[in-house]
Amino acid sequence: MIDRALLRVWGRIGHTVGVPAASLVMFRWLFGAYLLLFDARHHAWIDRAPEAFFNPPVFSLPYLVGGFPPAPTFLLLDVVGIVAIWLMMVGWRPRLSTTVVLVTLVLANSFGYSFGKISHQIAPVVVLLCMIIANWGQGIPGKDGAPGTPQYEAARCRRVERGLALLAVALAFGFLTAGIDKARHWATTDVSESGILSWYYPRMFEYEGYTGLLTGAVPGIPPALLKVGDWAAVLMEMSGVVALFAGRVPWRLWLLAATFLHLANALLLNITFATQALIYLAFVSLVGLARLRPWLSRLRVPAAIALAGVALWHIWVRVGEGSSGFFLWDGRSTFAYDLYVCVTICLVVAALIANDVRRELAGRRRLVRMEAQGAAAMPAAEPTGGAIGG
Repeated sequence: MIDRALLRVWGRIGHTVGVPAASLVMFRWLFGAYLLLFDARHHAWIDRAPEAFFNPPVFSLPYLVGGFPPAPTFLLLDVVGIVAIWLMMVGWRPRLSTTVVLVTLVLANSFGYSFGKISHQIAPVVVLLCMIIANWGQGIPGKDGAPGTPQYEAARCRRVERGLALLAVALAFGFLTAGIDKARHWATTDVSESGILSWYYPRMFEYEGYTGLLTGAVPGIPPALLKVGDWAAVLMEMSGVVALFAGRVPWRLWLLAATFLHLANALLLNITFATQALIYLAFVSLVGLARLRPWLSRLRVPAAIALAGVALWHIWVRVGEGSSGFFLWDGRSTFAYDLYVCVTICLVVAALIANDVRRELAGRRRLVRMEAQGAAAMPAAEPTGGAIGG
């Protein structure tokens, strides 16, 4: 009974989040290009960190090791990871290359968290793990049958649904835990207390009063409106699980709300979630770009070559003891750069999700019309004799 219930639950989630397998191939290119251009992890600096700074959590691999590995361990992890990102993006054994990216990232991050501060960079790790399960929308020849056969295509769809279902549950659960924590302090009726301002003013001091974008307008917002924003953020973060079971359109509308939340954070609070916003494209059908396929096919090789140059630049900078996750940035502050990248990505992702919602609703209307036309075309049933009229 429990097994059947779990199958129904995961089947429901899989239907809600499912996209065509070919869509994940496009997402793989977008995600890989983003990692190379704006989020290439750099940990080579750990090779030059003093051992006195080593202070890992008790339940961690670095604690068991007892110290930083000797140089050039982290330089090699960076180089291998960057090369693997490029191979993953272009589709060379995507499952193997994605596994290499995941392992190098987890190992490097584990030691990167050995300085007493743990960042919230779990999102790329979860995406990579789920895409290994989904195999980026590709089947496995031999294991899934011969390419092109119904068995092979069915296996591809199952892998996509499993990977995306796990990713969706992780996202909804992550937002839920954040929302529960905020609800204890933000979900009040006291307009003299503001959760939004509790984030705003520390950021202003941290970045020396930076008032770019719309941050300068925040102190002038009426307290009642700020309190509405507190409640809206809490409700949005806690409603992901409900949207996940409500259906395909509610789930995408929730992703759209999450994207606008990230956009508001960037514009008003100088807090960027560009990676998280990009991840939502995994749940958007990108096969609508098929009409651009001939044009995209011609750009595939030049794009791969250009991004290979980006990967080589990152490697060259790290060998030269520089560090930056951003392309053509030599280690100086990327704060303002990151803000503009986040705003751009949020706007593009919001437009693509909104278009996906429109397409879902249009498909439903077509289905209703077809069912109505089919019912109207059916001949009227002949009356049958009953006990009285027979």
